[in-house]
Amino acid sequence: LVILACLLFTVLGQECTGGNSGAITILRDNPQGYFPFSDLVLPTFTNYGLLGSDVDGTYVGTPQLGTPGVAPPPNEQDPSARFNEILIIIDDSTDGAIIPYHPDLNAESFTVEIWTKPTSVNLVQYVYSSLSGNTGIDIYNTIAALWVCEIGTGTGTVVLSAYLDHVNLPAAWGYIACTYDADSSTATLYVDGKLMDSATTSYAPNPSRNTFVGRQVDGTTPFAGLLDELAIFDYALSEKQVEEHWANVFLYKYFQELLNPFASYQFEEDLLSFEIHNSGIKGDILNLQPLLLPLTGLPLITGALPGLDFLYSNRGTLGTLTGLEGCFGSNGNQPFLNTDSFTIVMYAAPGAVGSLLGGTAISSVSTFLGSSSGYDLTYNGGNWIATVYNGFTSTSISAPGADLVYQHVAMTYNDTTGYFAIYVEGFLIDAETDVNMQKNTGARTFIGGDGGILLGGFDGRIDEVSIYDYALSPEQISDLFNTGRDLCETANDCAGNEICINGGVSCTVCLSITSQIVDLVDVGTDYQLSNNRDYSIDFVQTGLTSQDLISYSVPGSGEIDAFRFFEDFYQSGSNTIEISQLDPSILVINAAFFIKRAPELGWIEGFDLILRPVTDTDNDGVVDLLDLDSDNDGIPDLTEGIIADTDNDGIPNYLDLDSDGDGIPDIIEAGGIDNDGDGMVDNFDDSNNGNGLHDPLEGAGNALPVPDTDSDTIPDYLDLDSDNDLIPDVIESEGIDANNDGMMDSISGDNNNNGFEDSAEGNTNPMLNSDNDDLPNYIDVDSDNDSIPDIYESGNSSDDGNFDGRIDSLTDNDDDGWEDNIVYSEIDSDSDTIPDYIDVDSDNDGIPDIIEAGGIDSDFDGQVDSFTDTTPMDGFDDNISGNPYPFPDNDEDLIPDIYDLDSDNDGI
Repeated sequence: LVILACLLFTVLGQECTGGNSGAITILRDNPQGYFPFSDLVLPTFTNYGLLGSDVDGTYVGTPQLGTPGVAPPPNEQDPSARFNEILIIIDDSTDGAIIPYHPDLNAESFTVEIWTKPTSVNLVQYVYSSLSGNTGIDIYNTIAALWVCEIGTGTGTVVLSAYLDHVNLPAAWGYIACTYDADSSTATLYVDGKLMDSATTSYAPNPSRNTFVGRQVDGTTPFAGLLDELAIFDYALSEKQVEEHWANVFLYKYFQELLNPFASYQFEEDLLSFEIHNSGIKGDILNLQPLLLPLTGLPLITGALPGLDFLYSNRGTLGTLTGLEGCFGSNGNQPFLNTDSFTIVMYAAPGAVGSLLGGTAISSVSTFLGSSSGYDLTYNGGNWIATVYNGFTSTSISAPGADLVYQHVAMTYNDTTGYFAIYVEGFLIDAETDVNMQKNTGARTFIGGDGGILLGGFDGRIDEVSIYDYALSPEQISDLFNTGRDLCETANDCAGNEICINGGVSCTVCLSITSQIVDLVDVGTDYQLSNNRDYSIDFVQTGLTSQDLISYSVPGSGEIDAFRFFEDFYQSGSNTIEISQLDPSILVINAAFFIKRAPELGWIEGFDLILRPVTDTDNDGVVDLLDLDSDNDGIPDLTEGIIADTDNDGIPNYLDLDSDGDGIPDIIEAGGIDNDGDGMVDNFDDSNNGNGLHDPLEGAGNALPVPDTDSDTIPDYLDLDSDNDLIPDVIESEGIDANNDGMMDSISGDNNNNGFEDSAEGNTNPMLNSDNDDLPNYIDVDSDNDSIPDIYESGNSSDDGNFDGRIDSLTDNDDDGWEDNIVYSEIDSDSDTIPDYIDVDSDNDGIPDIIEAGGIDSDFDGQVDSFTDTTPMDGFDDNISGNPYPFPDNDEDLIPDIYDLDSDNDGI
């Protein structure tokens, strides 16, 4: 078996020499052209997209091939191309690449994305050019660090523009994407995964001209710098897809942001101003200042992660007065850097610059008369040492380190449990329990030293420091570390399909996986797993001994935390991973394997195995990963959300046929038709494009309306009281809700796991419509059309002061559309089993409620005469809505006549 990353780069013509994990995401989305700049020999500019060699291009000039790319380290394993290193000649011999014309590369809708790293600032530098005669597109940057996408309309051009969030354009890789969606006539420009500019415009594709990369057709305005990962699609990527394409190169930064650090110091653009900027959630208040400006200026050194070209380096050495050089401190004591519980995470390479190995990497310690409080992390004698202080006592834990190379180091402290731990390369190495710590409330926090003049500085490199106000879990630390690694981080020194597992510059340990078993079937390189989400993966390995410890983690699985991380000594013959109870929302399993050579403590990454559970929830022949409507309820997955689970039934909305659990299928509440009562569109037709979305619902103006009847910002299919009449939808649709939670009680269960109560599924009866108007009861505020709103007849008249049939002021802190302070209780005044809100004679005295309330009923049918319901259509007569009846109480016995069997109290 060759793992997925290796499969990818075998396709790209490389024998698993590592590479960009973002390439997997790019190819998954089916580009017509994908040019990873992985060529090592001129002149062919190779396409790995769907069009294949038909659009292979040609390099012109003498670009430098094989330069380090944007992929994770070691960057040499992901080549890029350098163009126009010396700009002297500006003519047809200027460096660039030419892609031959093909209509699929110049489609009516498009996305063009590329990674760029300018090394020179000129007035205008063209990265991509197909614009000719007001047709096609150009992408270029200007001296003002401005990125521009210029789109031809046929009669002129439209310009989209955006600034990078880096202050110095030549200093870092940047991701640029320009899209156009012909259906919506929308052009969009993204920079570093973020939407920066958009416009509504026409677009005229280039009809015949070749496309030029790194220059224009005549060689003018050439690009000087590095280019990588050019992809051209014949459709507009969604905002989410663009974010994923960017994030899968910058996974570490992306995942780190999801964990909400108070402080995050990435050491990128800030060094030019000699201030370290905080990109964590507490903002500039936690910016760091230098203690001493370096005499020689701060170097631009390659960082620990892809594209992170900046980090600072303390070059102070023993016996000099430069111990402050490279040490940065907070502006006074900052409580956000000194919380009761905390986590510190960083990449650090001790001794990578000077001759003194290590020192203090981070210090937040206050000392007074021998009593200390706070924490610090130091490197000494080949070991990382984490310490917390508690007055006159302290607790230290340690982990073996490595000189001169980057390590991912984390220390956590949980104030509630007293658990104090240190991690290296994502693995828990040492911990103490019942530890006490006093917060530092008086001193500054320092990175790169302890603030002292001598000996306290850290000699080496530090990058990607993040500080949290809580203790990250072992799984979060592991996941965070794994996102900073490449999918195939190996040197190509192993034979055949063996995989190098030492991650060094040469291969000393090779691993060969000879089989993979999924659900008792040898699937080889097929990663399609069964729909039951219980997986058993067996693999036979060579190159390991029984003393090798194998660790494997499954981030994102639905199992309890204790079982998300596994380790065991290798057993000769085979190992088995049991993965069960996966959350249905999990689309990708990343099983990361690590090898520890006993008795050493150092872990080395073996390989990553990407497994994609391939399911087809609605059995329409389109797997969920590619299905725009995975449950076939007529509501696109992007509308329903991939993660949201409104009714907390364990089935995400996009796979749930009754997302709010009220017993009414989503398709009905979204305005669709479901004659067979299965919760899915009738007469499904996907013959046009095979994308899983019912063809009649595609295109402008054809989608289901997905109404929000009560205008509370919650669409009906997620709203437990869609008309805000204080009667739950489940009750108004004849469902059962004995526990008053607004959701259908389980009678038969949900044996087919589609989120729809089995007893309600298959019900072909129309939604209950007591007054036979155009609205079923659940969106009708006067369900019996007796001119008395349901909210009144359910005992909540005081909540509808304006007599519009809806609650005047909704309190809904849990966003389920149901008033938080109301518990529904059915009122049936005459005990005839018909609740008052659908009973036209609630007291059964022979006089219709409408008359007893003070209204007119000429035909004595108990309903409004000449019923009018136009705008808004709510089931309440327009002439009565807002004009309350007197609701007389003729005998003044505090019982309104509509409920009083003896309205005049005459004994009759």
